[in-house]
Amino acid sequence: MGQETPRRSVLLPLRGKFEMPLSDVEWKKEGQLLAKINRGRCAYGCGNTSQLFSNGSLWLSHGGKEEEGRYSVTVYNATGIFIHKVDITLWIIEIPAEQVLGPGNTSVLLPLDLESQLIQVNWRKDEQPMGEIFRGICITGCNETYSILLNGSFLLRRVQREDEGRYSAEVYDEHNILIHQTEILLYFY
Repeated sequence: MGQETPRRSVLLPLRGKFEMPLSDVEWKKEGQLLAKINRGRCAYGCGNTSQLFSNGSLWLSHGGKEEEGRYSVTVYNATGIFIHKVDITLWIIEIPAEQVLGPGNTSVLLPLDLESQLIQVNWRKDEQPMGEIFRGICITGCNETYSILLNGSFLLRRVQREDEGRYSAEVYDEHNILIHQTEILLYFY
């Protein structure tokens, strides 16, 4: 019987610069309402399994494969006028340690699942910047250990135990507006 990874919680951050405190925020997964802040207070989806914070970030108590999917978060001002919407893809990648660690370390591809034209993509591990491409040109973070592919995906080469963690990609349009996030939790077991 295979070894399973321990259950972990997931934090989906609302990235962007918004006037705080936020008045109205809605989180959906695959179009279904998960959590909502109304007039600065949690109106839906706050309990033992999820929490919506005042900064708009969503916490889910179970970080298993069932949490993977497409999320969206919409922000409104105090009068109910739309401010911003961003789509977020959550991937949870669980890999047996013996497949990637040790002699002949392998590579791991962290996908950016987006079909629109990429203007700017920023990758980070935890909150540490890892790389950036702008209009198809690698600005930072392209080296022998990792690189960003033309489709925006992130390639980790010669994977080590310390590569385990949270990876985030932010995609910006030509007006430098955040249009998509990808959050990836990479675990070795």
